[in-house]
Amino acid sequence: MSHNFAGKFVPICFSAVALLAPFHTAQAGKGFTVLYNFCQDQNCTDGTTPRAGLIADSTGNLYGTTSGGGANGSGTVFEVGPDGGETVLYSFCAETNCTDGNYPVSSLIRDASRNLYGTTEIGGSTNNGTVFKVTPSGAETVLYSFQGYDGTGPYAGVIMDSEGNLYGTTEQGGSGGAGTVFKLAPNGTETVLYAFQDGSDGGYPFAGLIRDRKGNLYGTTWEGGANNNGTVFKVSASGAETVLYTFCSQPKCSDGANPEAALVEDKAGNLYSTTQGGGLGNAHCGGADEMDHGQKDLPACGTLFRLAPNGTETVLYSFCSQHNNSGCLDGSNPVAGLLDVGNGKTLYGTTANTRNGFGGTVFKFTGGELTVLHSFSSGPSPPYAGVIKKKGYLYGTTALNNDGSVFKLGTLGGSSR
Repeated sequence: MSHNFAGKFVPICFSAVALLAPFHTAQAGKGFTVLYNFCQDQNCTDGTTPRAGLIADSTGNLYGTTSGGGANGSGTVFEVGPDGGETVLYSFCAETNCTDGNYPVSSLIRDASRNLYGTTEIGGSTNNGTVFKVTPSGAETVLYSFQGYDGTGPYAGVIMDSEGNLYGTTEQGGSGGAGTVFKLAPNGTETVLYAFQDGSDGGYPFAGLIRDRKGNLYGTTWEGGANNNGTVFKVSASGAETVLYTFCSQPKCSDGANPEAALVEDKAGNLYSTTQGGGLGNAHCGGADEMDHGQKDLPACGTLFRLAPNGTETVLYSFCSQHNNSGCLDGSNPVAGLLDVGNGKTLYGTTANTRNGFGGTVFKFTGGELTVLHSFSSGPSPPYAGVIKKKGYLYGTTALNNDGSVFKLGTLGGSSR
């Protein structure tokens, strides 16, 4: 295995913070439907607590992971059909000491042969996590087991280039102990492209990556940067790192803080995503993702932002801008990335928590206005992942509502029916 820890960072810290954008709640549209509730089988052998989002094939089958449940209580890869029928394709920890992986919290990708690829946060030969492949017939192969020095705890999934190389991040590990950006070749050779030091270069990347035509990789870190509240970064094919933006560069972190989500890019090279904290919304929010890493008491309730190619950051929306004694009507603490269906002009996403009893939202942002398409019922039922769009509907997962669910929602919103 080859390892390249060389890198550099160049902080760019210009920001434009928008005024509070308009907000409204959608009228009833195509409605909200639960396609599948997990833990229907005895001992939750069908899976429980899906933390990741979904992918879909051409016939409408949905694929994802659950972080728990399955035959061995350590998570699954599953398929849900258009009619809501669920099939467990693989149950993790089928091997002694979970060398086949344990606790998958990432979304999947699918190749032309219908093989599925993802990561597990723990398990593998040294219990530092894995990259895996599952065939259409349900056979699982560990493509790589992390060793610690090259990364540990991959929280996000992987992306694939035209040559079959996989790219991703590890939450921790590497030479600085603060996570890595890695490349995994088809022959199983893993290369650390960059190891974060949790300094000005950033630290603890929970989100996955996107890749441009030149082979540059882009992502976010939860911590680090000049203000220790996270970054947007670029890593070149040779492993050179550049910090494109450092969060909390504005007073009271009005430009956002602690991004946990991946990025999307429009045709002009603008990057869009969310931050879990910061913004101009309600004064204070607790960490939404307390199941894993919500150590911080976050400033404000999160943002939806745009980062221009010249490094200028604009907050397009500050969550919890609309609130009453019951909580944040427009949602708070987004931990998932965005679905771009209009070259940056129409974005869909989710919020994980809306404070004081609400369980998260699905929203649409277009024309400078945020619309809540669905608010989840009170109690611990947040969507920790984003949504996908297929044939006029949005599809996603909830993590904790009766052990989690797969849902379907019309793009015009609407209540359950």
